[in-house]
Amino acid sequence: MIATWLLVAPAASAADGDPEGILDRQIVDVAVIDRGGGLWPDLLTLDTSDPTSSTVRVTLLRRDVAWSVLGETTVDVDRSVDSTPWLVDLGERRFAVVLVVGQPESVVLPLRVDPDSRVSPLRVGAPVAVENMVSGAGAADVDGDGTSELVVASSMSDDPRSCEGNKVEVMSGDDLQQRDTLVVPGMRLAGAALGEWDGRPGADLLANAYESCPDFPDPGERHHLLAIRLSDGSTIVDIPTAKGDPTPPLPSDPLVIDVDGDGRDEAIVSTDLEISIVDPTDGWRSVTIASRNVLPLVAMRSPIGPSSALVSWLRRENPPGAFELGSARITKVDSSLSVASATSRALSELPPDEVARAFSVFQDIERGHGSRLAWMADLDGDGCPEVVAPLVWAGCLGTGDVELGPLLLDTRPLTVIGPAASRRVLAALGSMPVPALGRGLFSFEEGEFVPAPAAAGPPGAWRHGPSASFGLAELPVPTAASVIGTPVAAPRLDPFASTGGLIDITGPTGSRLLVRALGLASTDTSTSPGPLLTRGGFLEADPSEVEFIGMIRIPVPAGTIPGATLGSVPFDIKAKVRVPEAAPPSRWTVVAVTLDAWGNLSDPVATTVIYDMTPPTLEVGAPFLTAPWPFDAALVGTSDAGTTIRIGDGPSVTLDDDGPFEVRTRLAPWPQTLEVTAVDPSGNATTTRVSVMGGVDLRQLPWPEIAAVAIIAAVLVSSLRGGRRGPSVAVATMGADGEHVPEIEELAEGPVGGDD
Repeated sequence: MIATWLLVAPAASAADGDPEGILDRQIVDVAVIDRGGGLWPDLLTLDTSDPTSSTVRVTLLRRDVAWSVLGETTVDVDRSVDSTPWLVDLGERRFAVVLVVGQPESVVLPLRVDPDSRVSPLRVGAPVAVENMVSGAGAADVDGDGTSELVVASSMSDDPRSCEGNKVEVMSGDDLQQRDTLVVPGMRLAGAALGEWDGRPGADLLANAYESCPDFPDPGERHHLLAIRLSDGSTIVDIPTAKGDPTPPLPSDPLVIDVDGDGRDEAIVSTDLEISIVDPTDGWRSVTIASRNVLPLVAMRSPIGPSSALVSWLRRENPPGAFELGSARITKVDSSLSVASATSRALSELPPDEVARAFSVFQDIERGHGSRLAWMADLDGDGCPEVVAPLVWAGCLGTGDVELGPLLLDTRPLTVIGPAASRRVLAALGSMPVPALGRGLFSFEEGEFVPAPAAAGPPGAWRHGPSASFGLAELPVPTAASVIGTPVAAPRLDPFASTGGLIDITGPTGSRLLVRALGLASTDTSTSPGPLLTRGGFLEADPSEVEFIGMIRIPVPAGTIPGATLGSVPFDIKAKVRVPEAAPPSRWTVVAVTLDAWGNLSDPVATTVIYDMTPPTLEVGAPFLTAPWPFDAALVGTSDAGTTIRIGDGPSVTLDDDGPFEVRTRLAPWPQTLEVTAVDPSGNATTTRVSVMGGVDLRQLPWPEIAAVAIIAAVLVSSLRGGRRGPSVAVATMGADGEHVPEIEELAEGPVGGDD
């Protein structure tokens, strides 16, 4: 069948693109595409804004000076998507996008990447339907022709109580339309791995299979180590565990290793009591590597010795607070495996409670379908990779020095990228969703928070479904374990009072803040966060029904380096925290920690936020006499403690106590109106206007009294003048209306009348 391809034109590239802005977005899967020649690799990402929509966005990113979009397309699968899409790397820049689209139905999209194409760097083929819900997938060369096929496994029934078995399909061709179907009746495939298990050309499937169907079976259920020849569906080996054995192999993915490099693989499997290596060339004989509460971390062919491999593990000793990191060399001599140079070192300097939690997480992963959190990378360039696991940094796969490593809380290192002069660690940073109650709150528990994208494992490695969502980050390559075990600075939480529950939280730019906030009822007499003030308590203490638990991020301003400066982010606590009673709470307790890019936590800090909507008091007097222009004049008033006083947009003063204050400004020698504002710590404001005048405020003089005095004075002066004149005579004239109008006739000077 001829494939139908959707061609996607190259997207415009942002020459000055901000790496933080492009990488730090909600991604659900990523694969790394090597470009060779010491160049930065390309990144193929998947994301979807709505997991129930019918569209998936595929993006190809390239880094020159900065990351930019080389190509992008949105694919519509024409049906509602029930789960997050995920990638399987088929090699040679071929990929498959797997989606569960219904009950029970899945879709596979063939995808080819051609970054050098002048037409399109991305080509998406027509959807290929799979009848059942895909529970696992990987890629391997099944027929031995040098090209990988897609291998998918799905349950033959949508009823979880049924045990009809699993169906395995091998999908080949550029369009993935050619397929061979194999049936595994009556058993559930759990942990699986693709490898060379039978000496014939082509890859096969090795799985831990169980005779019961629930995802989390009861201890003691019947287990089979099952190898299936994918080229024809025949069984290579079926090794059942003894009936009733209380410690069957765990349903985790076997570690695949070719000890002597002969092209035949060996498998490392684990039980609750031991880890062992199984050799198909030696009659599937099992050799114990380590026992007593051990969990495997990583394995690889030894770079320092022929026909050997290195394996490292974590072991819990008695008492329960004692832990060891173990390592061993596996050799193959005369076609037989043996364990040599096994060593164990106590992790005595690590925090016992956090090591115990890390061990518990590894146990959960081994008993489930999770991707192991242990990571190996040659960070120091000595040719032998370091092991980086929660709280552990071990040189040369555990055979070198052991130091305190990162917590890896919701963070998964993926690979080392970039030219030698500017190498970086590419890491997936999780988004920390809130889990169901009873599963732990903030935990590096696999399947809840820790991303497990395609780039976390070898190309084509078996996967058990999609990853948790994440953002990508470039981290500096650490030169010592102490770099990623350095204590993290705590956020800043001052005592807050808020008008509506909106507060600011301060921390390094680019950091993520985990927050727990609880509204307090009016009857609560205590605001102490109690156990939340320890890291263990903050992560695991049972939540209240009215508690907010989540993550916020302090953004990185454009053109700045993450962590170089402090930043603040608004947090609407009133909108996020449910109210414990009908009336709004008067207080909240807020506890926060900083989560750095390596997944390490700061110590928790706490504060009480007070709900305050009462504006401050403010009284300001208009002065009568002030310094004249251009000197500063003083305005005096009274307000509440903690209030900030400002005249217009001018300088401000903050009051330490209730009572008088003085603010200074220049006053013109004419009347003017000033606005004086008082703002309390909650953000409530009071504004008043005052009319003032520089120098002497003539308006404040008692003008009525002055006028009365002036009139009296004038009358007195006039009276004194009138005493030196004779009397006046009044005469009358006739007005226009016939009325008499009195007149004053000025008398002649000199005496009037006489005897003569």
